[in-house]
Amino acid sequence: MIHPEQVSKFTILDEVNLLTPTKEGFKFLGWSISNTEASFVDKVEVGSTEHKNFYAKWENLGEVETFEISFKNHDNAVLQTVEVASGVVPAYTGQTPTKEATLTHTFEFTGWDKAVVAATADTVYVAQFKEVPITSGTTFNPALLNSIFGLDVYALIPEIVTSDYEVIDNSNDLFNDVYIDVFDWTESDLMAYDALLENLLTYDALEDAYILGELFIYLYADDEIVPGSIIYGVGVYQYLEDETPVDPVDPEGVPFDKDELNGIFGFDIYSLLPAFTSEDALVTDLSDETYFDVYVDIFTWSDADADRYDALLKSQV
Repeated sequence: MIHPEQVSKFTILDEVNLLTPTKEGFKFLGWSISNTEASFVDKVEVGSTEHKNFYAKWENLGEVETFEISFKNHDNAVLQTVEVASGVVPAYTGQTPTKEATLTHTFEFTGWDKAVVAATADTVYVAQFKEVPITSGTTFNPALLNSIFGLDVYALIPEIVTSDYEVIDNSNDLFNDVYIDVFDWTESDLMAYDALLENLLTYDALEDAYILGELFIYLYADDEIVPGSIIYGVGVYQYLEDETPVDPVDPEGVPFDKDELNGIFGFDIYSLLPAFTSEDALVTDLSDETYFDVYVDIFTWSDADADRYDALLKSQV
């Protein structure tokens, strides 16, 4: 296609650089010395001695196809949406994506779920993150544990070897209850600590814990703190007898009422259990805002009755 001419007048000493024109909807290809010439020039060399006409050559781009490109965070929240022409590589210009830290990890943005390439269709890119463990950078400090119980608990138990932990106080008016999540422990570490407790303390089968004077200590593995991971830890608790509404020496029970149990949990939990009855039972609710914790003391049961019920529970698993 021939566009209006550019005419240059010069002397033998001149060198003329040709300008680059623009035209909406067209791509400039170059200047040609005739309307049929396929080669292009960008200047008039020194030594030319005659008038010259140059013809702009254009490519008609026509209607350009565009695509919608979305960048999303890990929770599907849209970070940025752009519209780019076919064949153009989209660019993300928003803030660096972030992911909220957990108790045990922060998260570092590593890029998108696939390579960002030239657009050929509507495309969604999703932010990806790498887990970075949180480390306290210090050995276990027993100060909080000891302050909750009002005595040097740590002096009574084996050393907890860790540099990445959290002490959680779930105490209420009925008992002191403390969890020590040890984030850098493995199952082997837990078993090794259990062996130390076994050599040092007496195990109470009813409490399923070791006796620590007026306290109890036990070990746990929790798979709910961090989904997909198991956190091992140490639990320490103490009944506050002055606050306990039940006489621990001579408790007084009443006929077991399943409705009382169901009412605490808000659904028919009794229907999920093997049936039992007792004319001398006591339902004690130690729940708080963090979890349900209910005891059903059945004073008419013997060891044999408890063993039979335990066998029924195991048969349902």
